[in-house]
Amino acid sequence: MSNDNGGQLDIKIARFLHNRTELGATRDEIAEALGTLIQSVCPSIARLRKRFPAIVIETKAMRPTRSGRNARVLVHTRHANTPP
Repeated sequence: MSNDNGGQLDIKIARFLHNRTELGATRDEIAEALGTLIQSVCPSIARLRKRFPAIVIETKAMRPTRSGRNARVLVHTRHANTPP
């Protein structure tokens, strides 16, 4: 697993969520799909949501993570009007 830094990971996450359309993804699903650590994904999502709130939103939908806990689903705002 890579521990990608900052901006590059932010871009990868935004693209990944855009490609997932209305299905979106949890932080855990993003980490798994991108082959990176959840500890890298969480700050990237926080950065994206703070700097570019028009790109990524957290929905009310929840899905189980690999550890069995429920996690919020994130979607690219282009697909936000379609319920996940």
